[in-house]
Amino acid sequence: MTTKFKTTESEWHRQWKLYYLEEHSAQLEVQIGSHICDVLLPNGQIMEIQRKPLPRHEIEAREVEYQDRLNWVYDSKFFLNRIVDHQNEKFSDQDFALLPIDYRFRFVGKTNSIVFHREPVWIEFKSCFYRLITWQFNGRFYGKFKERIDSY
Repeated sequence: MTTKFKTTESEWHRQWKLYYLEEHSAQLEVQIGSHICDVLLPNGQIMEIQRKPLPRHEIEAREVEYQDRLNWVYDSKFFLNRIVDHQNEKFSDQDFALLPIDYRFRFVGKTNSIVFHREPVWIEFKSCFYRLITWQFNGRFYGKFKERIDSY
């Protein structure tokens, strides 16, 4: 089977699209309204696979258009560089793998728009998915993982 990809897509992005195509019989690059989604699953759920966050206005537009069928999947490599623990220490890959559910962390630097999602956000780390919950307090952005699943 030959699948065409955009030249701007990373290898990580392509591999996840192929996974959904092969393992879940998903459709790729489907036009829904004025947007083209990455993955449309047979059950109607939409997966947007992102190496790094889109601009806030683009996230909001897709969430409105796709309604409650959307799940965002982000690469942990982008995410790891933007969070610190309560002592302002960054996490290594090994630390990240050991984080318990409900562990709270703070976003640092330019968080872009990852904190503004209304639809579910999943952080992919070594083929596991962590559901991200975010909030703002005193002008700072915080997060925690609500759940972990081994595949999506």
